[in-house]
Amino acid sequence: MIRQSAGFYKFCRRVLPVIAVFFGCVTAALADPFPDAVTAFTPGDSAGFGQDQFPDIVLGPPEGAGTSAGSLDVLSLGDGGSITLEFTDNIVENGPGVDLIIFENAFYSAGNPENVFCEVAFVEVSEDGITYYRFPNDYNPEGTPVNNPANWSGFAGVHPVLSHPGNGIDPTNPDLAGGDAFDLDEVGLDRIRFVRIIDTHEGENAAVDDDGDTIYDPGYPGGDNAGFDLDAVAAVYSVELYTPTPAATPTSEPTLTPTPSPSPSPSPAATPAEFRFTLSLSREQFSPGDPFVLETGYENPGNTLTGIRLYVILDVYGDLFFRPAWTREPDAEIISIPPGISGDILLEFTWPDIRDHAEDLVIWGGLLTPEITLLGTVQRCEFRY
Repeated sequence: MIRQSAGFYKFCRRVLPVIAVFFGCVTAALADPFPDAVTAFTPGDSAGFGQDQFPDIVLGPPEGAGTSAGSLDVLSLGDGGSITLEFTDNIVENGPGVDLIIFENAFYSAGNPENVFCEVAFVEVSEDGITYYRFPNDYNPEGTPVNNPANWSGFAGVHPVLSHPGNGIDPTNPDLAGGDAFDLDEVGLDRIRFVRIIDTHEGENAAVDDDGDTIYDPGYPGGDNAGFDLDAVAAVYSVELYTPTPAATPTSEPTLTPTPSPSPSPSPAATPAEFRFTLSLSREQFSPGDPFVLETGYENPGNTLTGIRLYVILDVYGDLFFRPAWTREPDAEIISIPPGISGDILLEFTWPDIRDHAEDLVIWGGLLTPEITLLGTVQRCEFRY
C-alpha cells in the first residue's frame, strides 16, 4: 500500500520468501580458472619462442617440469616485453590469502633451492582494463647467495612450477602448485579481470624495484627465448560470469498500488540461474529524473565465496533498457557475497528520460556460480516526487 511520508512515497516494505536455487547437476561447461584471451602482447628483444602456438600456449593450465627443469610450454616475452591477459567468463575475486598464481619456468640449478635460474617480471592487475595496479615488489641486492629466491619479493618468475595436467596437482592450490602467488589485498582490489606481466629487462637496461634497487635478472638476452617465459596464469578464487537474457515482460495495467511478486523458481538444472521481481508502476507515479531506491535482501548459506549479477531493467513495451545508463546493452552490478553472510544491497538511481515508458520495472539477479544456494528478497522500494 502506498503512503506518503516526509516527501517521498514508499511501497512494498515487506519481506518476500527467499528464492533458493539448488543445483543437483549442471550440464553446461563451467568456466575454468585460467585467462581466456590475450588483449595485448608487446614482444621485447630476442622474443619469439612459443609464438607459433600463440595465444593458446598461455591460456590453459601450467605444464610445469618440476624443480630441476624449465617447461618448454611457454611464450618468451623478450627483454622488456609485456603481455596482458583477460578473464572473460569469470572474475578473479579477493578471497582469504592468495588470489592469483603466475607460472613461469624457473628451476633450481643442480637441485639447489638457494640457486634458482629465473627471469622475473612485474605483475599488474586491473578490474576494467584501463587502470592498472602493480603489486609491491622488492629486490634485495645484498641477499646471499645471489640467486637465492628469497632475494626477489613480489615478482613473477621466481619459483619453479610443480603443477602439470598429468600429475594431478591442482594449479589453483598455492601450497602445491608452485609458481608465484599474489594477494589482491596488496593492491586494494576486490576483484580483477586483467593481468599484465612486464619483463624487468636485463643488464644495463634493468628496471628498479619499489625502493630504487636495480633488479638482477639471471636470464640472458639472445636467441629467441630471452626475457620472462610465461607458462600460465590461474585464479585461486573466481566467480563465474553468466549473462542472463531477460525475457520481455508483458505490460501491466496502470496501478497506484505497486506490488512486487516473485517469479517461479527456475529449474534446478537451469544455467544460468535467475530470479526476478516485477514491480508494476504507472506514469502517474514517475517522471524522468525522479529518484528511486531499491533494496534487495540476500543470503549465502553455502561455504564458498560467490557473486550475483543484479539487473534493473525498464520494460518499454517489450524494449528493454538496462541501468545505470538505461541503454539496450545489458549492464549489471556484480556483487560478491562471502559464505555464511546475509544482508541488503541498496541501489539508488533516477527514473530515465525515456518517452512513453511502460509500467513495468524488472529486477533480475543471476547467479555467477552454479554450485551455490542463494538468495533473493525485495525488501524496500522508494520513490520521490
